[in-house]
Amino acid sequence: MKRIYLPITGLLAIALLLTACGGKISSQAGQQCSREVHLANQELEDAKVNGLSGTVQWTKAAGLITAANAKMQLEKFESCIDKAQRARTYLREAGK
Repeated sequence: MKRIYLPITGLLAIALLLTACGGKISSQAGQQCSREVHLANQELEDAKVNGLSGTVQWTKAAGLITAANAKMQLEKFESCIDKAQRARTYLREAGK
C-alpha cells in the first residue's frame, strides 16, 4: 500500500506546482490582454447596472469576452486583445 501513496503524492505535488505557475502572464501582450478583458468585464457589468439599452450589444460583448478569456488561456494574446477591444466597442455603442 505504501508504494501507491508515493506516486500519488508526487503527482499531486507536480499538479500543484503547475497550477501555481499557470496564472502568471509575463509578456507585454499577455498583460495587455488581461487588462482589456478586465476592463471589458467591468464595462459590461456597469452597462447592466446602469440599465443601458442595447441588449443585442451586451450579448455580442459577452460572447466576445468569453472568447477573449479562452484565447488568453491558450496564450493567443493578439486574438484576445482584438476580441476584448471589440467587446468594449459594442458596449460603447450600447451606451449611446
